Amino acid sequence: MINKRYKKHKLSMFNKYIYLDTSAINYFNTIPLNNLIKMKKYLKNKNYYFCISNITLMEILNTKDIDMADNLIDTCKILIETDILSDPSILLVNFIKLKNKNEFKFSFFESLFRENKLNRVWHTIKKDPRRTFIVNDTHYTNSKEELITCTMLNNTLKELSFEDVCVDYGPECKNSICQIRIEQIRIAIIFSILSFNKFSNKANKFWEKLKISDTKDRLSYISKELNYLYKFYPVVLESYLYEYQITTKTTRGSVYDAFHIMYLQYFSFFLTNDMNIVDIKYIKEGEDMDILKRILDVKEFYNSFEKFIN
Repeated sequence: MINKRYKKHKLSMFNKYIYLDTSAINYFNTIPLNNLIKMKKYLKNKNYYFCISNITLMEILNTKDIDMADNLIDTCKILIETDILSDPSILLVNFIKLKNKNEFKFSFFESLFRENKLNRVWHTIKKDPRRTFIVNDTHYTNSKEELITCTMLNNTLKELSFEDVCVDYGPECKNSICQIRIEQIRIAIIFSILSFNKFSNKANKFWEKLKISDTKDRLSYISKELNYLYKFYPVVLESYLYEYQITTKTTRGSVYDAFHIMYLQYFSFFLTNDMNIVDIKYIKEGEDMDILKRILDVKEFYNSFEKFIN
């Protein structure tokens, strides 16, 4: 049956938005439907709305259990009224355009939603509960591409070895080696996002316009012309996760897990059930990163609303 009451949400500066990563969707999928609806209604009355990104959707559709994937999509249908956020390549390319004083027809935040071509499909599915995404061998999400991207990122980090780029800043700078490592990680993040992209060809067009195709030439361009991105919050935040992996020698499992945190800057809250992300908030405490306080354990967030929904 067509959902006649469906009405597309319009972004507004008067609303507040909450980002859900894939682990948060998985957690909410275990909560009774009535409780989810009541929670959403309470938040909506306070002008709060849930959002997901292409990364969330991609990971859901990569779920090997198709029935589970359908259940997770149904949970998204219940919770999400907004468009779906574009992937990180559009986030970076749009910021570069903004830095070069290119004007947007809409706000930068709106541009991250409006450029996602999947939104037409998403809203069609939202209107009609009988519809869902079709996953097959030719679908745009598959684990082989993810493995390739992970390998490319690791190879990029190896190419940017300490021996190649380490600079002696003198005895006054005790943290020089650490700083070099962070810059290496951030170059690798920028390179991987702008060079290996699933959802749009915007990153490809970016390099085509510059007529740069060689890997080393792209790395050189990033280090010389795009080094202001090293301090761009989304890149900084993602580098924290990789730094954490290196220093603790832990395996994150998927390079895409870290892409979620790139959206943190644009949301009132960031809900996750991934303790690696939650831990960053405490590890980086005292580094003038109040933005990390927006990261919340999804279980704690849900439990704080129990008095309203039970």
